[in-house]
Amino acid sequence: MKKIIRTASLAALVAVSSMSVANAEPFKGTYIGAQAGWQHNHVKSNIRGLKIKNGQDDFLWGANIGMSTVSANGVFMAGEVNFDFTTGGHDTVFTPGLTAKLGYRFSPNFVLAAKAGVTYNSYRFKALGYTSHRKSRFGFVPGVEALYSVNEHNIIGLSYQYTFHNNIHFGGVKVKPTSHAVTAKYAYKF
Repeated sequence: MKKIIRTASLAALVAVSSMSVANAEPFKGTYIGAQAGWQHNHVKSNIRGLKIKNGQDDFLWGANIGMSTVSANGVFMAGEVNFDFTTGGHDTVFTPGLTAKLGYRFSPNFVLAAKAGVTYNSYRFKALGYTSHRKSRFGFVPGVEALYSVNEHNIIGLSYQYTFHNNIHFGGVKVKPTSHAVTAKYAYKF
């Protein structure tokens, strides 16, 4: 009797598992992921000739959690919460953000999407031996992302984003920071 119950349980488990694999959609559902890459920072100033640690390259790394879906006609949509860190010079800066993605699934395994979001960055003014306190600002982040589903749970991708902020005032000095970032991404979809 125990053998019959075990065999029936195993058969039911295999049947349910095969149904979920047959209905699996790699770009629909909740996911958690990580990213790492390069970020180039640029700062414009209202003082001519003042060097503000301009053109600095940073290592960008972080994690994200999100939810995505694909409509019947292939339209891809996702929302994501980002937890990024940049490491450059002597600073490691935490940068949280929210991102929305809209794109198209060109094949069952490939999505190309535009993305837009907001981020909250922290900056410190360093020039002529002076270092200010940190000032934090919201920034706007447009970009593009290519995603490839290795299988129903594992997704890899490549992302480009541009971040820009309003002017930040440090005493009489006005600066406008921007950055470009290219990252490789991995996500596990539940």
